[in-house]
Amino acid sequence: MNEELMGAIPNGSRVLIRLPEPEKKTSSGIIIPEAAQKEYNDGKKAVGTIEAFGKDVSDTENVKLGKKVVYSPVGAINITIANRKYVVIDESDIILFCIDKK
Repeated sequence: MNEELMGAIPNGSRVLIRLPEPEKKTSSGIIIPEAAQKEYNDGKKAVGTIEAFGKDVSDTENVKLGKKVVYSPVGAINITIANRKYVVIDESDIILFCIDKK
């Protein structure tokens, strides 16, 4: 677990997801003004990385620290810890797991 999260353990079957940092440039290198960053990044906010999960999570084969997931933002609880944005969701709100191809 990330050191800044020590003591932040989700209860039950909840999962703590770290949201990606907002993009400040497009893929073609255009700098996005700060006022437009929220709008540009909003379509990407249902993706994140698992940082912690509760002891009642049932799918321990897939719910692992560092795994990238897509989740349903409905019912997600937005929080900020040490200036980083996270959401807390129920395990059942994970829509898919991103698998690394090796």
